[in-house]
Parts: sequence; C-alpha cells; structure tokens
Amino acid sequence: MKLSEAIRLGAMATEHATHALQRIGRNGSIVTCALGSALYAVGQRLDGSAAYDYIGARWQWVVSHLVLCPGCCGCHNQHHPREIIIHLNDSHHWSRERIAYWVAMIEPQEQLPLEDQREEQPKSEVVVVAQ
Repeated sequence: MKLSEAIRLGAMATEHATHALQRIGRNGSIVTCALGSALYAVGQRLDGSAAYDYIGARWQWVVSHLVLCPGCCGCHNQHHPREIIIHLNDSHHWSRERIAYWVAMIEPQEQLPLEDQREEQPKSEVVVVAQ
C-alpha cells in the first residue's frame, strides 16, 4: 500500500490530531496525525522512535529523498518527506487528506508489498544434459 493510500484510509477511521502519532481522544475515539493514520491503516499501534523507524522501513523513500515544504513561503530548506509530513500536520494544520494528496504527487508510483521488498532468493535451475 502506498503511503498516500494509507494516510487516506487511516483518516477515514480516525479523528485528526496534531503533535501525536496516535492517542485516545476526549470522547474515547482514536485520534491520529497524518503519519499516525498511515500506521493505523496498516495495523501498527507503534509510538515514538519505533513508529518513525517502521515508517522509514516500510516507505523507504520518505527518508531517502529531500523535498521542500509546499506550505512554506520563502523557506528553501530541504527535509525528508517524513519530516515535512509532520510539519504540514502540526505547523500548517493541513488536513490528512490534503497531506495525502501532496504525498501522492511525490511518492513512487509503484509500492511493493512489504514482503516483496525483501531481496528474492535466486531460484536454482536443474539442467539435464542428455548423453
């Protein structure tokens, strides 16, 4: 599942939060930020550094590329998309749907399932030589 899809899916199931990946809201519902909604969508209930490590491992492009913040005027500092997503959620108060739209514009078009991202073992071939 692409990160943009996970953000959208998690956003449909949870309420919006800032400054927290996932927590229980006042009325007992689950509230999430943009990255927290992605974690929720893929069944992860991680917090802190374990959550950020998981996000970087599952969607590797969020820690291997640099981008500019689409919400800042005049700021030319480049950051990893993972940090920009947090910034858009917490500082610019973008909706998770708007963040997902932006993520869809910059993420790789093909996202392999997590189990397919592991290097495949070469298959051995048996060659029979007739005598």
